[in-house]
Amino acid sequence: MLELKILFKPARQQKPVNTIVECGLRIDWPTPEDGGSPILEYNVEVQRKDGQFYRMTFCGQKPQQQTHCIVPMSKLQGDPINLQKGDDILVRASAFNKKGWSPVSPLSNAMGILSTPDAP
Repeated sequence: MLELKILFKPARQQKPVNTIVECGLRIDWPTPEDGGSPILEYNVEVQRKDGQFYRMTFCGQKPQQQTHCIVPMSKLQGDPINLQKGDDILVRASAFNKKGWSPVSPLSNAMGILSTPDAP
């Protein structure tokens, strides 16, 4: 008997959760419904001051083991994101399987940057 399995893109991500930790910003995102095909990658983006989004390339590359990442504050405050003390941090996420990318999540709740990085 032949079994037909229909695959879909992953479901829309839920809103990521931001937490300020000692070494930077922790971003957590829940695992979405996978559409019948394993999640291969996550895309995590931080909104810059100009409204554009910047992909955090080191977040979400090993989805079987990782649904969070920690972004050093120096990365958020340096090029190309350039957030400064008092700016809001907004994050969104999406998931990828062999059928394609999920719709992007709603933006995380705004969280202000409370400090500036130490000078080198």
